[in-house]
Amino acid sequence: MILGILNAIYFMMKKVIFVILLISPRILHAQLFVNLGAGAATFQQKIPLTGEATHVLPSQLVVPVLKMSAGLQIRHFVMEAELRPTLTRQSNSPNNFGVKAGYRINHFIPAIGYYYNYCNSDNPGNNTAGIGYSLQYIRQINRKTDLYLEAAYMNNSAQLTAGFHIPF
Repeated sequence: MILGILNAIYFMMKKVIFVILLISPRILHAQLFVNLGAGAATFQQKIPLTGEATHVLPSQLVVPVLKMSAGLQIRHFVMEAELRPTLTRQSNSPNNFGVKAGYRINHFIPAIGYYYNYCNSDNPGNNTAGIGYSLQYIRQINRKTDLYLEAAYMNNSAQLTAGFHIPF
């Protein structure tokens, strides 16, 4: 009997939370958005010297990167969840995913976030997590679509992406 009551409360709370999520953007003057874009990322790869495995040379590589994100803007505050995979078969290339928060000032959004860099499944020691920084410029092209340009630095990787900012 107690289990039945707890189950009924659980399903009722799920419905209440769902309704709150549906109406909260209207109440808070919030706007949901999606960013889809592509660009380039730089990262340093350590290449062993021929003949001696103990010494390594850092090598700066540039790889193509994709950006997919979804977020919420409440007045001028912006929260966003991102996925930034690289489009290459190069080993140890940066595949970042994480969350960030920022503040919109006119067309610019400076932001700070926390990212996990998944770069190698064979050697998990190469996977890192850390703080990332970004500066995004958004330019409206029509009522329903904007263009964005973003420079970001996270986990020893600099990225420059451009694409579509689609508000709902």
